[in-house]
Amino acid sequence: RVLTPCRRRLVAGVSLLAAVVVTAGCDPEGLALDSPAEAANGRRANAEERSSGSMSRRDVITQYRNFLRVTSHLTEIPSHERPEQIERVATDPILPTIMTNLARMDTAGEVLYGQPRVRSPKVEFEGSKLAILRDCQDTSESGRKKESTGRILSKGVDRAPVIVTFRLGKDGVWRASKVSYPPGRSC
Repeated sequence: RVLTPCRRRLVAGVSLLAAVVVTAGCDPEGLALDSPAEAANGRRANAEERSSGSMSRRDVITQYRNFLRVTSHLTEIPSHERPEQIERVATDPILPTIMTNLARMDTAGEVLYGQPRVRSPKVEFEGSKLAILRDCQDTSESGRKKESTGRILSKGVDRAPVIVTFRLGKDGVWRASKVSYPPGRSC
């Protein structure tokens, strides 16, 4: 079956947030995710303004990689262990959406395979507690499959632009709060 460009982009992100994409349409509103511009009200901080270690680009990118690793393997662990794993890398408003849609995947007998590959993440800070990461993921070897048969249900694409908003927690850890795959864009 041929996928529309918008749907193909959503499918590309299925490994990152399979639980979100499973029930979402092409409309970004359907993902319950806001654009970074709407999410942030502060001005962008430049390198000279970042005196604290909590605003390290390296820390945000490391947590982005952790987020991809954890969310790509959620269906491999028992459902009662998932909240603890997800809470290490994600926060509201995306956290409950992931949990709800993982339950839907379980009911449908679907699991994740593969993991998106990071290409060239760029980080911008907006204030002291918000970071916007933009990347061009390679999701071509990841997606969803039927657990019982192994039949591939979705497969990502080679170049999937993604925007991930990270919030700094009280514990000093950056966690993903929003993820979007801009429709009609390529990288």
